Amino acid sequence: MTNSHLLKKVDKLRADLESFFPLRSEIEEKILQKIRLEWNFNSVAGNENSLSLDETKALILHGTTKGNKPLKDYIEMKIHNDTISWMFEIATLDFSLTESLIKQIHESILLEPYEVESFTKDGKPILKMIEIGKYKQTPNNSYRQSGKIIEFATPEETPQKMKELIEWFAVESHKEKVNPIVLAAEFHYRFIKIQPFDDANGRIAKILTNLILMRHNYPPIVFKNSDKTLYNFALQQADYDKLDPFIDFIARNLVSSLELYLKGAKGESLEEIDYLEKELIELEQKLRKLSSKIVKREKVVLLDIFDKSVFPLLSRLLENYGKFDRFYIEKNFSITITSLTNLGNNKNLDKKSRTAKTITHLRELLLNEPIELNPAIIIDYNYKSFNRDGFADVTYYNQIVVHFDELEYSITEGNKKEKHSNFVKKYSEELTAIEMEEILNKSATTHKKFIEAKILGVEAAEENLIQL
Repeated sequence: MTNSHLLKKVDKLRADLESFFPLRSEIEEKILQKIRLEWNFNSVAGNENSLSLDETKALILHGTTKGNKPLKDYIEMKIHNDTISWMFEIATLDFSLTESLIKQIHESILLEPYEVESFTKDGKPILKMIEIGKYKQTPNNSYRQSGKIIEFATPEETPQKMKELIEWFAVESHKEKVNPIVLAAEFHYRFIKIQPFDDANGRIAKILTNLILMRHNYPPIVFKNSDKTLYNFALQQADYDKLDPFIDFIARNLVSSLELYLKGAKGESLEEIDYLEKELIELEQKLRKLSSKIVKREKVVLLDIFDKSVFPLLSRLLENYGKFDRFYIEKNFSITITSLTNLGNNKNLDKKSRTAKTITHLRELLLNEPIELNPAIIIDYNYKSFNRDGFADVTYYNQIVVHFDELEYSITEGNKKEKHSNFVKKYSEELTAIEMEEILNKSATTHKKFIEAKILGVEAAEENLIQL
């Protein structure tokens, strides 16, 4: 059940705050500046935007570009702040939430159309164009930390799903006893489940959530980066028809915003106790530039690496292997996942192996595999006997091994004679598109040379017979 204590606390704080109304304009402006600063920084800054909190503050509060970060980072932060300013204006009006407004918000926070690296359903890397102000053109499914695949609306379903969302909101928002916190939380979740755009869905969901809260005379809330795990967990619970944890998440952050308002109204300092956390986030951003983060092997880490690196690679490798089937009479392949000892000794007689029917099934097995036993994925592809006369017994063998150690994972591809590729990566590092192409090319080239050598051997034998 929803934590009624949190909702009651929101009501009490709101009542306490009303006793200070009307606030002096300079006090309210100072409070809103702080909320806007936090909102902008937590929504935009991160892996794709390098601005620190101080640089964000200089830009948002003083209009100066402190630091020497890429110009696009400053522009991105500025247009996000401009959008927030626009939301504050809209919230004071008798506006209607429409698809057109949502698309306008999408246009307002993105600079221009751009490309990002993505993958097709069968794992092939592609460049995906992000169109501004338009619904998604390709699927954007993902996985939750539980390992369960989350299927968002397809591009074909999205227009109808968004139409239904707007109609649902129109009905719910006009109910006499509607709780704005519950309404905002449920709208946020329904929007996230659709994922209507190819990019920036999270930022827009947060903007719309605050727009709903502000429309009902609540202050906006800040979705803190430090609360990302709690945010994702609450959304995961909602996938199982348990929306209360996410309602609590929204209410808890609303309590923080109301307490900030009360501090300002009472003339107290607006500096938050967790300012240290923001400074540590900035230090973490600096460290990210110097070296990759050491990440220990955990189930969610393994699944993330599988989705982003292993699955696309294995899909393409098996496709490449299959292209050589035309030359052979027999071809067999197996996919297994093996638990090794903590020492990584794959010769241990006590090791356990399970066979996967498909690569997708392999993910399910990995989800249930004890990670403390150093799991490894092994794919064997065997070819036997050319389907042409004149060749002696011919066999060729491909193997790829993905080993998940405690602090790193390795990807090895080769045959019985040699390794074609061997990459060792930290869990914070994905397999790049260039590395993936290198593995594919080396594997295919070696196999082609093997076949060419066999053909040359037969041709040379026939030439010798002619000369005799």
